[in-house]
Amino acid sequence: MRKYGNKKVTVDGYEFDSKMEADFYYRLKILLFKKEILEFEVHPRFILQPAFVFKGKKVQAITYTSDFKGV
Repeated sequence: MRKYGNKKVTVDGYEFDSKMEADFYYRLKILLFKKEILEFEVHPRFILQPAFVFKGKKVQAITYTSDFKGV
């Protein structure tokens, strides 16, 4: 079952979690075309805490994937 009943949508090879997110992507593309923004990134991944070894055991990295990032 999808969160909040949303259906996944694929646009330009990107898979979005909802139609609303895909619509926002379209708006960003329009702003880019009109040169109102310089660029944007889709689904950037941020490392919040890198992986490390603690007492001989490997601790997995903590990451966050955002919907969009203005660059």
